[in-house]
Parts: sequence; C-alpha cells; structure tokens
Amino acid sequence: MLKKHFIRDSNDGIIGSVETGYGDASSIVLDERNQITRCILQRFLTMRDAHGSLTISADPRLVIGPTR
Repeated sequence: MLKKHFIRDSNDGIIGSVETGYGDASSIVLDERNQITRCILQRFLTMRDAHGSLTISADPRLVIGPTR
C-alpha cells in the first residue's frame, strides 16, 4: 500500500513529499510541484537523483533544496 508523507518548512508550508510502499522497497521524493527529486532504493541503500546519478544522503529532508 502506498503512503505519502509531507515535508514541511518552518512556516508549516509543504515543500515536498515522500511516497513509500512500492513493491521493491523504494521511496520516491517529490518537490512542491510534484516533480521527482530523488529515488531511494532501500534494497541497496542508495539514492538516485532525477537524472539517475547516485547521490550521497539517504535523508529525504536533505534532498529538497531551499524553496524561497
């Protein structure tokens, strides 16, 4: 079952979301415009950006850039 968790800024505005519950245990990180920012692959403990390149942090709160 898919679950969506929202990432909020200090003013309680939504700056992104994380969708979990895919069959391969991956998570998708979306920005405020619902564009894919990162894909976290729990099976291999890796994260890929929107272009498919490996990134360093597995914390979805750190991959959403400054919004304002």
